[in-house]
Amino acid sequence: MLADDYRSLRDTDDTKLSDFFEGAIHAVSSITLDDKTQFIELLLQDIDQKSAPSQWDEVTTTRALELLKLLGRDPNGANSLFADKGISILMKVGGLVDRSGKDTPVSREALKCISNCILLKYSATSATLDKHNAVDACCHLLAKPDLSQESAFLTCRILFVMTVNNTEYVRNLMRFDIQPALLNVLSKNTENLVHETEPAPTPINSASVASEGLKLLFNLLMVCSRDNITHDGKEAIHYFGDCLKPVYDILFRVPLPEPMPLVPPFSHAINALMQYPYDISNAVFKGYKPITQLYNTLEEGRIMITTRLGDILERALAYLIPDGDPDASSSGQSVDAIISPVILVIRCIAAGEPNFIPPFKKRLLPNETDRIQPVNQGTSLSARLIRLMTSTLLPQTREAVSDLLFVLCNEDAAEFSHQVGYGNAIGFLVNRGISIEPPNGEGETPAEDVNPITGQYRANEVDQGPSLADMTMEEKEREAERLFVLFERLKKTGVIDVENPVATAMREGRFEELDDEDSDH
Repeated sequence: MLADDYRSLRDTDDTKLSDFFEGAIHAVSSITLDDKTQFIELLLQDIDQKSAPSQWDEVTTTRALELLKLLGRDPNGANSLFADKGISILMKVGGLVDRSGKDTPVSREALKCISNCILLKYSATSATLDKHNAVDACCHLLAKPDLSQESAFLTCRILFVMTVNNTEYVRNLMRFDIQPALLNVLSKNTENLVHETEPAPTPINSASVASEGLKLLFNLLMVCSRDNITHDGKEAIHYFGDCLKPVYDILFRVPLPEPMPLVPPFSHAINALMQYPYDISNAVFKGYKPITQLYNTLEEGRIMITTRLGDILERALAYLIPDGDPDASSSGQSVDAIISPVILVIRCIAAGEPNFIPPFKKRLLPNETDRIQPVNQGTSLSARLIRLMTSTLLPQTREAVSDLLFVLCNEDAAEFSHQVGYGNAIGFLVNRGISIEPPNGEGETPAEDVNPITGQYRANEVDQGPSLADMTMEEKEREAERLFVLFERLKKTGVIDVENPVATAMREGRFEELDDEDSDH
């Protein structure tokens, strides 16, 4: 039994204890629940009384905490770790009780234990965190100028978890003036990313620290906006305005990851940017020299923004929906959460500055080449976006894309219908209460005539098969089945409430089952 073995070694020298802890780390998976419970209680007692610099040295204490962290990953048999005494001991060793600002291997291992405990059983730990003013303590630690990456990562993560939908904790952070500390962590680590030739191999690095900081920023902005929380009368979007600078560093100065660009910290940078209105994000952008020196004229700046955001969107769609069908994947919810924010950011920019509409239009809407086939077919970015307009599995993305393309058409229903095809536009327009007749699709010359439903040049249309009058009964039945599926799919989108005419006909007895002889005539 691990607990019995430990009792016999508790008073030996540090070297033997350190070796024991090292061996126990590899035996965690085989420990029984009763043994685990006893061992954690003994270990917590000794960490409280003997941790460095008291009796144990730094290596021994660090290994003891690492072992405790591994034991706590499964809450079964670890109640004492999540109880008031366990969390209090960890906070003391981590320097969060006396506000000492510790940043040592021991304090960092204690912070890892605290972070895991909060993630696994927040309800069991919240009372102790409140008792020791954990939010204040973490804010104090984050403000330390020479804070290590590991401590910055862990502190941001702890604050992120604690502030999820917790208005009071967010109020406290605003009262403690969290912005300078958070900005320092973000700026330092994003600047490292700008100059990195290749990512650091360690799990905690500049990218992961920036990601945790951006997640915390997103939480603070969202809760402050929802609950009208300010700092000295200043709205959160203004108070955290300078935090947009590291966001822009990530999005425009750091090379995009391949093949999927919307990974941390890029995805978190997009999520944070989404929280700011255009006037604030534009003012910070224009006043931030490391960004403005990347272009010479305003037009070049607009092209830079359009190109980068267009590249992010196009590569992300190609990676997440490789076959081009947004409803073929089983991971619709995660795809929806990843893709929709970047679309909303582009929409915010286009709606906020009309001069952005022409370059975004050129990148995102169908061109002449795209109209050789129906505009929702093919691998172009515009075709991928138009297919998203009728997706059933990606409701957030469906609404965001439709709204974005409508804005790029100056919210003109006729132009919108012409650009994306009446058949793709009608659901969104009806949902908006906008009524419009199908355009005639006539161009200045016959070669420019467009099928108003599909958006395809009429000259490039191919024979779609026999007309209804020329179909056999079997072909008519197959066509009816196809229409039934299409109408059911349209109903599921939720953007338009339609009565399936095929279902109505079947209900009213206007369809009869064909026998083999009938199908031959």
